[in-house]
Amino acid sequence: MEELNEYLWETLYIVKALYDHDKSRKLMDAIKSDPLDPDDFYRIATETMGCVFADTREYYNEDKELETWVFFDPMFQEFYSLCERYERERSLPPEKNQYRLEMQRTLQYSLTFGNYDYGYQIYEDPNKKCRIVLLLGCEFMCHYEVVPGLLDIAEAYQMQIGRLKEALGLCEKPNSGEQRDGREREEWKEAA
Repeated sequence: MEELNEYLWETLYIVKALYDHDKSRKLMDAIKSDPLDPDDFYRIATETMGCVFADTREYYNEDKELETWVFFDPMFQEFYSLCERYERERSLPPEKNQYRLEMQRTLQYSLTFGNYDYGYQIYEDPNKKCRIVLLLGCEFMCHYEVVPGLLDIAEAYQMQIGRLKEALGLCEKPNSGEQRDGREREEWKEAA
C-alpha cells in the first residue's frame, strides 16, 4: 500500500475548509484542472489565501525572506464603524465593547498557528482602510492552517456585524401574521 504524502493531506484540509465555507469555486478557478500534486502544495496554499476576503495582496521581501499578506474586505470597515457607533450611543470606551472584545479574541485565536516565524497586525481605524496584515517568515511551515483561520475570521466578522446591527436597531423586523396579504388571510379562514 502506497502512503500518501503529507502535503496531499494538507491540501485536502485546505480544500475541505473552503468547501465548508462555500468558497471552493474560487479555488477551482485558481487551480484550473491541475491534478493535486504534493509539489504544488505551496502554490495551492498561497493561492487559496486570496480566496477568503474581497481583496488580498502578497509581497515578498527577498532580503528578509519574509512574505507579507494584506487582507482587505468591506466587512472590516463596516464592523469597526458599527463598533464606533455602538460605543458612541452607549458612552462606552472601545475596551468595554463586548463585540470588539469578542472579535479580538477570535482574531487572536484564528491567527495562532502551530509554528513560529510569523506575526500579524490588525488595523481597525474605520476612517482609514481596515486590514489584516500577516507576516510569514521563511521557516513558517503551517500554511495549511492559515486558510481555515482566515475563514473563521470572515465568519466571525459577518456574525458580529449582524449582532451589532441588531443591538443598534438597524435590522428589519420580520412580517407579523397581521401583515399577511388578503389572499393568505382567506386561505387561513377556509382552512379553519
